[in-house]
Amino acid sequence: MPPPLPLRFDRTFLAPFAALATGIAAAAAACSGSDGAADPSGDVATEAGVVRDASREDVIDVGADAAANVDARAPDEIVIQAPGASFAIDTKEVSIAQYTVFRNAPTVAVASIAGCEWKTSLGPAAGCAPLAGASVDLPITCIDWCDAQAYCMAHGKRLCARIGGGSATTTPERLNPLLDEWSRACGGPMTAERWPYGTVAMGSLCNTVEHGAGTTIPSGSLAGCTGAPLALSDMSGNAAEWEDSCVGDAGGSDAAADRCAVRGGSFSDTADDAKCSHIAELGRAAVSPSVGARCCKDLQQ
Repeated sequence: MPPPLPLRFDRTFLAPFAALATGIAAAAAACSGSDGAADPSGDVATEAGVVRDASREDVIDVGADAAANVDARAPDEIVIQAPGASFAIDTKEVSIAQYTVFRNAPTVAVASIAGCEWKTSLGPAAGCAPLAGASVDLPITCIDWCDAQAYCMAHGKRLCARIGGGSATTTPERLNPLLDEWSRACGGPMTAERWPYGTVAMGSLCNTVEHGAGTTIPSGSLAGCTGAPLALSDMSGNAAEWEDSCVGDAGGSDAAADRCAVRGGSFSDTADDAKCSHIAELGRAAVSPSVGARCCKDLQQ
């Protein structure tokens, strides 16, 4: 008879047991007088025989982030609680279907956006656009920074930026989870090198080079490529994402050459280049078949 298949458990199956374990640990800490802090060396799970960091399984229950898992404004948004200012972020990358609806009936004039005065029409760029017949569930790519910002603004949102308002224009700002929305959503309040799912690279979890797809796939289709909150998909790999963190902002035609951050890596990047701390830069007018968008939104206080 064939050998038995290896058991593999997903987070949904394990969640009740994780909650039970958390309760037991809290009770034990109360009895012993300790502060109940978890031992990172013992908080691990395995997948395909590789140790995987479990510090971001189901919760990022640290300080003001405690409510991030359960506080959602809409099915396609997650609210991230950050000190001083909270914000909402799309759970998935903007899809071809979503962008096409906007492009066919734009409600925001792209040339009216600061830094996009030079822009005369909406992407995707000719010669780079998704192939005919491509699934509309794929993330939109081949759009420049202005296309991405116009789409977000048309939906009452914007590209992710500095927590509390403004652009994050320096590398220390972009990497600081107390200052940068994208970094906060990807890695939570922790500043260490990490991926959305933890501190140990798992090349098969997200759509990077190691996964082997060689192109974009529908956002959210890899169940393991999430973090905390679990509904936030593909912050690593698939399509890299424009961020509102441009250096220059000269205005007029010169703004097309401003350098803007692109976050999260893509299907053409290795897992190491798709971690939360990796930052690439492209000109505001640049397009790429591996770069798309995700929106953030201010919250009413």
